[in-house]
Amino acid sequence: MLGGFVCRWRLCGVAIKNLIVNDKENSADWSINEKFENGAFLFGDRDVTAIDVPANLIGAEFVKTACDSKMFAEDLGTFTAGDDITIYIAVDNRVVPIIPEWLKNWTKTDDVLTATGNLTFTIFKNNFKSGEEVTLGTNGGTGDNANYVVFAKNMETVLNGKLIKNLQVFDSENAADWSIYNNTGVGSVLFGDRDITFTSFPENLVGAETVRTACDSKLVTTDLGVFTAGADITLYVAMDSRVTNPVPNWLNDWKNTGVTMLISNDLTYILYKQNFKSGEKVIMGTNSGSGASANYIFMAVPQEKVIKSDINLDGVIDAFDMCLARKGVIDGFTNTLSQDAADVDENGIVDINDLKQIQDYILARIKSFKKA
Repeated sequence: MLGGFVCRWRLCGVAIKNLIVNDKENSADWSINEKFENGAFLFGDRDVTAIDVPANLIGAEFVKTACDSKMFAEDLGTFTAGDDITIYIAVDNRVVPIIPEWLKNWTKTDDVLTATGNLTFTIFKNNFKSGEEVTLGTNGGTGDNANYVVFAKNMETVLNGKLIKNLQVFDSENAADWSIYNNTGVGSVLFGDRDITFTSFPENLVGAETVRTACDSKLVTTDLGVFTAGADITLYVAMDSRVTNPVPNWLNDWKNTGVTMLISNDLTYILYKQNFKSGEKVIMGTNSGSGASANYIFMAVPQEKVIKSDINLDGVIDAFDMCLARKGVIDGFTNTLSQDAADVDENGIVDINDLKQIQDYILARIKSFKKA
């Protein structure tokens, strides 16, 4: 029994204390286990293993129930919350059309867990304070389904801003060091667990709504969190340059802005961006799990509109834009919008080819820009 132990005639873990199993016939197949992951066994009396696990359940303490306890028509057991925790119940989809009465006040999530045997489970959740008693009700008492599985993690941290809504941090160990704030710019602090500050900052992102992550979340190898776009937004991820060769898979569809940021420990951050519609979910992937890097941060602004070749952002395309484009090629851009506007061939790099097209456009030699 991994992570759990018998305290007198009860099962005890860290988050789950004093688990009493009422189904005495199958109680020997129940156990408390630590660090749930892909490939973990779900039941003590079946060789059913997890295939696709929601990121927020990775690492959870869990109760490996007896699948045969599905036949027990009364409450399967009770336990005490060992801390302020969120309990998740994975219920076989064949049970879900008629939700057991005891789960009706729980929140049905959009997450699913799949397992061998072509099993799919819907996840329900509820918060409990330290010392509260949790009742595990019946699975329905029928044999045409699998029993449920119980998971426990530190109580979910949910953060809200204006543009970033319902941010759920999956890294429960470091979630207390995450926050959302707006006073971003040179001198602002990147992380909730480090005194590292920005020493350079793009002009158009000053004051952006920002997710201040925990630097230690860099060690997590699964998704760090998820949130919902509260409006049509342009979202930026500032990523330690040591992590970007190659970038994590979840950033493959994001655009490299070509603009960098510097921080107080002499590291360079590269900015990536992508647009999201109001209501869209945004997955915050892994930083790669390497300790030889710093974690990323997210910044959100109202969705940007870029006019190609309007580098000074005044709504007019003229010689002033040409001058700024040339300066940007030599010295780099301090504004992601200007860099994007100058990249008229949309290859991610502002170079001589962009300058020639901008010049030809200003001189009316061309009416539109040709993509690379």
